[in-house]
Amino acid sequence: MLKAVSIPISRTISRYSKLISSSCDRFGSFRGPLQSPANLTKRKLVTDLKSQTRFSSSANTMAKSALVLIADGSEEMEFVITVDVLRRANINVVAASVNSAGPHIECSRGINIVPDLPLDEAIKKGPYDIIILPGGLKGAETFAKDAHVGKLLQQFEKEGKKVAAICAAPTALKQHGVFKETKLTSYPSFKDELSAGGYPYSDDNVVVSGNLITSKGPSTAFEFALQIVEELEGAEAASNVAKGLLLPR
Repeated sequence: MLKAVSIPISRTISRYSKLISSSCDRFGSFRGPLQSPANLTKRKLVTDLKSQTRFSSSANTMAKSALVLIADGSEEMEFVITVDVLRRANINVVAASVNSAGPHIECSRGINIVPDLPLDEAIKKGPYDIIILPGGLKGAETFAKDAHVGKLLQQFEKEGKKVAAICAAPTALKQHGVFKETKLTSYPSFKDELSAGGYPYSDDNVVVSGNLITSKGPSTAFEFALQIVEELEGAEAASNVAKGLLLPR
């Protein structure tokens, strides 16, 4: 009959400790004695707490998101500059086509752009912190006539979220009855129409009135986009992006 042999646990741990330490030294990873169960438990608790801290920090600094609309006839500079600047600021941007018959949009100067998603699919990727409407007369007319765009604008205003429009796009705000009596700007040729619609008009390049951000046109697109970055991420983030673009701010 075989007799059970009792081996002191301390001797076993010591033996395995030397073996693991030797192996790890050889491969350049963990160095040091084998941790006792108590020390391993403490280390695990510390690691878990650090993980929770990282998670909490990540949740509090979650990237902002923007929904940028585009339709046939949209102004390509205003669209591309805005999307580019926001992405440089690490803002998650989804470009959504409105009433597009094909995979690409033909902009006001004949440049073709392929959006990320049609509007109905883009909405499902939300929620978003801001909705942005580039100008271009034909594109703005599409935004003004589209019921889904109108519903989105009304929802954003009701929920206290930000809306931005440049060039001809502020006329879509008037058409859908949002931000009434809110100070704004636009391409100069729409001044009379917007003023008659009850919107206090400004000749400034960019106007911020509460949750509404508006701007004049192609030459003010960088100012417009950087102002959106400032509203979403702060002045320092906007300045950093401007510096990278060699723009004064």
